[in-house]
Amino acid sequence: MSAEEKILQGILDDAKAQADKILSDGEAVCREITAQTEQMVKSYSATTTSNALISAKNIKQNAESAAELIVRDAKLAKRHSEIEKTLGIAKEKILSLSDKEYFSLLTSLAVKNARKGEEGTLILGKSDLKRNTEEFLKLLKQEEISVQISKTPADISGGFILKYGDIEYNLTIDAVINDKREVLEDKINSILFSE
Repeated sequence: MSAEEKILQGILDDAKAQADKILSDGEAVCREITAQTEQMVKSYSATTTSNALISAKNIKQNAESAAELIVRDAKLAKRHSEIEKTLGIAKEKILSLSDKEYFSLLTSLAVKNARKGEEGTLILGKSDLKRNTEEFLKLLKQEEISVQISKTPADISGGFILKYGDIEYNLTIDAVINDKREVLEDKINSILFSE
């Protein structure tokens, strides 16, 4: 298991524990609503005719449906919130990696997008320019990627922009997460919310 996977797994484990508590609380709310509805139905049916029993049954069904919708919507909203939070935590974990680990990760992105035999320009954000960029250049050189690091920072919070002439490859952490969002959300859903 790679360092990235270990970090993501740790994040996912914490998020799963939080999600389980939230789901448990939501189910308790559903039970309370159902219990109140059943009590209302019992009280109402004891004092009404058979027509009132039919109405009470409909009220109960509607209340249960409404409660199910409320719980379902709350679960979906919480899932979305937890996914966004998990992706944010994953980004922060990536940004807090040591220079060596961080630039190793960025090198793997560069390898997939760099043009062999052509010199490009890497544009980093301000915080990444403060890191040991010589380590990054060394890793890129080992992969036979020829680039210069721009002294002018981009307005990004991690990752880089790889530029060849007028063509730019957006390899920022945000862009990579957005590009892989569907796959990441599926993985997070399966880990946090497996039922």
